Amino acid sequence: MEKKRLIIRKKRLTNKTVTLEFDVGVKDKYGRFLAYVWVGKELYNETLVKDGYARVMTIQPNVKYQQRFLEAERKARQQKKGLWNV
Repeated sequence: MEKKRLIIRKKRLTNKTVTLEFDVGVKDKYGRFLAYVWVGKELYNETLVKDGYARVMTIQPNVKYQQRFLEAERKARQQKKGLWNV
């Protein structure tokens, strides 16, 4: 089942135009990019959290969508989606 979900996610991004949106900070202290990923009008970071494939991790001062992500995580937990289905 998990393999099927990974295939679906891969198909969702293959041959799509992806836009990266940066907040206040562009990189974290380890040099990793901190970006919001948009696929059309879909905030893909939020989709991953909503489906239970990611947890919210806020790196200050990048808090632009923090409340959206926290709400998506709360709903995923309540609905026992993805990693919350244990």
